[in-house]
Amino acid sequence: SKAAPPWHYLATLPADLLPWSLFLPWSVAWTWKNRAAGKPMRCLLAWVAPAFLFFSMSAGKRGIYLLPLLPVLSILFAASILALMDSPHARWRKAIGLVWAALLLVLGVAPFLLRFTEYKDDFTPGIACFGAALLIASAYTLWQLATTNGATLHRQMAAQFAMALAFAALAVAPVVDQYKSASTLCGPLRTLNEAGKDYRLYSLGFSREEFIYYAKHFHQPILEGPLPASGEGAESIAKRREAQSKSRRFMSRAVRELEGIAWNRPTPKDYATVQAALAQAIAESSEAETLETYQALVRARLAEFQTAFRAPGPAFFFVHDKDWRWLLPLHPGPPAYQLIREESVGSRHVFLFANDAGKALLETR
Repeated sequence: SKAAPPWHYLATLPADLLPWSLFLPWSVAWTWKNRAAGKPMRCLLAWVAPAFLFFSMSAGKRGIYLLPLLPVLSILFAASILALMDSPHARWRKAIGLVWAALLLVLGVAPFLLRFTEYKDDFTPGIACFGAALLIASAYTLWQLATTNGATLHRQMAAQFAMALAFAALAVAPVVDQYKSASTLCGPLRTLNEAGKDYRLYSLGFSREEFIYYAKHFHQPILEGPLPASGEGAESIAKRREAQSKSRRFMSRAVRELEGIAWNRPTPKDYATVQAALAQAIAESSEAETLETYQALVRARLAEFQTAFRAPGPAFFFVHDKDWRWLLPLHPGPPAYQLIREESVGSRHVFLFANDAGKALLETR
């Protein structure tokens, strides 16, 4: 989980509940109006309200934490939407229908705009069909609103959303996958695993499930979270977490604009340049003592990692480009890692490094 403010789920849950979150204002009002309508309603509210408040107050948040609430929310949405369809409130239905039609229109036009961008080569017949289907669905929704006052809006939205998901899975996902997926980056590791080859795998500065999935191999996270210190209470741990995060951001800013550095294959000269730049930035900082304390913790952890990584046998590790820039000067000496592959995974550029035995294993597979 990651730390997030108490209102985090108020922003993320509507996106998770699309398209039915378009009915959210009506559903909230209907639920409040019927809050005392017998034991079934009290049971549903007793299920969802305390749990939602509990997870909102918890510092660590992930979308999957709210999965146990989705059955209740589904019942409440279904009951309120059916009540709206059977009610004389045509304005509510038309307003929601217009928003849905506008959303379909925007999503339908977007694929065709690819032809005027740097991604024009990714405009496939499947994506064209996806955009056309959404535009047709938008026009059909507007026609239904004009002729039936939106009495069948819920059925249309269910069918159209299912259609959009099917098109997205078949036509859009394969195109997006080549830019956001870790599949290509993890390809060499996946090949080794499928061939029954044994190796060690680490992830430096982060840990993501998708890298396990595409590599078909578990990895050991290194420097993923705050580094420990003994004898701390809960308040001190929170302060240390914040102080270390601030130190990481400072060191990242100190070196990210350096020019002429071969970050993917750093030379001893590059290492010396980055190390000098970071040392100067820390020396000139008003929080030099805090930065030096954190720097010492990171150096010690990297020394342990290097010892384990250089141990006999093939080993590999992932690291984000942005993290690698500030971690590089904290290594105990110029690192002698072998670059295997580098790819953009989502918005992050990721390196895959190996030790000598790991590179030799790939060359002989």
